[in-house]
Amino acid sequence: MKKVSLLSLLAVLTISSVAGAHTENPFYMPAKDKVYSITEFNYKDKDYSFSEKVGYGITNNVEVYGSLGYAMLDTPDENGFSDFNLGVKYRYLTGSMIGDVYAEYQTNIDDKISGEYNQFNVGTVFGKRTNQYALAGKVEYNFVDPEVGDALNNFVFGAEGMYQFNNMWSANLGLEYLMLDQDNSDDPLYVTPQVNLTTNAGTFSVYYTTDIAADDENAFGLKYGVQF
Repeated sequence: MKKVSLLSLLAVLTISSVAGAHTENPFYMPAKDKVYSITEFNYKDKDYSFSEKVGYGITNNVEVYGSLGYAMLDTPDENGFSDFNLGVKYRYLTGSMIGDVYAEYQTNIDDKISGEYNQFNVGTVFGKRTNQYALAGKVEYNFVDPEVGDALNNFVFGAEGMYQFNNMWSANLGLEYLMLDQDNSDDPLYVTPQVNLTTNAGTFSVYYTTDIAADDENAFGLKYGVQF
């Protein structure tokens, strides 16, 4: 009887932890000693990609995370692991107004996917959060190691809003503009509407991304996020 009660208590605590973790909130950050996982599937122009991101809360205001992608391209001999990312995020402002800064290192595991490169990203996310909505802005700079690969440096400007309809359903709308370090280029402007369902098992999301500057740049995706 005691074992059953203990197992029931552990189950309730686990469910509560997962249900309260909305991993698609623009200001989501795990509490100290919490671990989260975000699994993503994406389809674009006959190409499929998968990615897994895992993060850990060192403190309530400091998070470390890593992600790894796998690409299944329309050209089978180019399939393989793609971007590998390691990062750290620090929350310098808490309350209704949120401010985060982060730094990342990014590289390509299999250079046949998009060529070998080393990239360093630094940025900040800032905005307002309430129980019903979140509004976030983002500024990021990408520096590519000139000795490894020929990718371009660029700035990223983004904005994302999330609205919570009830305890289960929410929606996000994101905008992202890439200012490429290249003359006469069509800088991408991505628009991403997304719908989320948060249950005791985690957060399930479906999204559609389109590049306003290029009509054929459309992608569909699914996400699953959970906190432990």
